[in-house]
Amino acid sequence: TSFTLPVAVGGVTSACSVADQRGAVSAPGLDCGIGAYLLQATTTSLATSAALVEQNTPVTFTATISNPPDGGTVAFDDGAGNPASTQCAAQPVTGGTATCTVSYPNPGSVSALATYSGDGALNSFACSVSASRSLEITATPPPPPPPPAAVTLTDVTATRCQGTGTG
Repeated sequence: TSFTLPVAVGGVTSACSVADQRGAVSAPGLDCGIGAYLLQATTTSLATSAALVEQNTPVTFTATISNPPDGGTVAFDDGAGNPASTQCAAQPVTGGTATCTVSYPNPGSVSALATYSGDGALNSFACSVSASRSLEITATPPPPPPPPAAVTLTDVTATRCQGTGTG
């Protein structure tokens, strides 16, 4: 990740501070090369805000890319026609993470993954794909029945009959 040049180049003595053949300088702490183009490997992991959610309740997928890249996008894939695939095909990476918040209209199981595109024109960070992550969508329970209507007694007249043996 760093080594000293035998002779200063443009006043710079650290090889990692010298631009590569594309003119890009390696990010601090990452591998570097002297004048060569060096693609940084990445690893993408996927997490969900919950493993079990009710239908029509938002859930957030978060992709985290190791060796935080300078750019690129993440495509979230939860199967053809499902919400993450249709709504989150190119989420921007900021600070090494990208997120996608969706809700599912139907109960069932979903398996999702995240694919990092690489950092585009800079081409310093390689693309990577997360392991799949399972999500269970449960049916929303029906609402409880309404309480019984209150009975209000008004204008009640009670009559007592005496001597008849009946009340």
